[in-house]
Amino acid sequence: MQRFRLPLVLCVLACAAFPSHAFAGPWEPDVDVVTTTGLFGYRPATVLSHDGQGTYASRDEPAMRTEVRGRMRITGEWLEFDLEPYTVVPDDRLRVALGGVEATLVAPVRPWLKIGLYHHSAHNFSDGSYGWGIDLNAVVLDLRLFRGKLDLLGDEGWYRLRFLGHAYYRDQATPYVLTRTTTVAAKDIGGTAWRAGLLFDGDHPLGRTECSAMLTSDAAAPTSLLVNVAVTAKLGDAFFGALGEHLFVGPFIGYGQNFSRTETFGSNAFYGGVRVDLVFTDPARRHAGG
Repeated sequence: MQRFRLPLVLCVLACAAFPSHAFAGPWEPDVDVVTTTGLFGYRPATVLSHDGQGTYASRDEPAMRTEVRGRMRITGEWLEFDLEPYTVVPDDRLRVALGGVEATLVAPVRPWLKIGLYHHSAHNFSDGSYGWGIDLNAVVLDLRLFRGKLDLLGDEGWYRLRFLGHAYYRDQATPYVLTRTTTVAAKDIGGTAWRAGLLFDGDHPLGRTECSAMLTSDAAAPTSLLVNVAVTAKLGDAFFGALGEHLFVGPFIGYGQNFSRTETFGSNAFYGGVRVDLVFTDPARRHAGG
């Protein structure tokens, strides 16, 4: 847990070195609410914690039906802050199974490079037998590899490819993908040392896409891979009037693969469903960026 104390101290010192007007603005907000509802496959509706009691067997637990995630990004000249609270509804009955939040604070040291801090915590609401929850803190490296414009049907959008890396100095979460055959005791779930991979996203007046491929590890070699792909199209004012200009709907799919301890966590998980994205950001400003 203390392995990355020096990078953390360096990040704090870097923030302290910002000029006095760094926090004065102007600030630009981006806000949306993303709902993903599974139609096939397995997504867990429970997080595993080291202080849990007994053994977790996914065959005896409900899977995730729906995740509702709010996303708020505030961007300034010197800092960028992302906040993503979320809740999960299981497939056995209508209730909130868990809630969590992800937060990222980064500083653009170059137009293509950001460094900062990341936090992720989540807690089981409906079943405390699997522990208090997860707690992750990390140093972040966000590297933009390329960005381009997309001209389609007379409208212009943008796309970009990024490398994202997390080096964890608080590692209270399993690095493995939970599958339909996972059976593991709380003391054996392991901890997360690092996570790294590629992110691809794009925004166009007609639709949006978000894709990721992330490796996770408890030591040096990767222990698991998680791939997610989502493509949505704007409904437009023909469906819901002015609201349709901010509603994007489409499919999402995901695939998780464990590289080790497959006898405990299972080999892989494949899932998919429908994604609905309600975007509050002004479209003209959204499509000008990237």
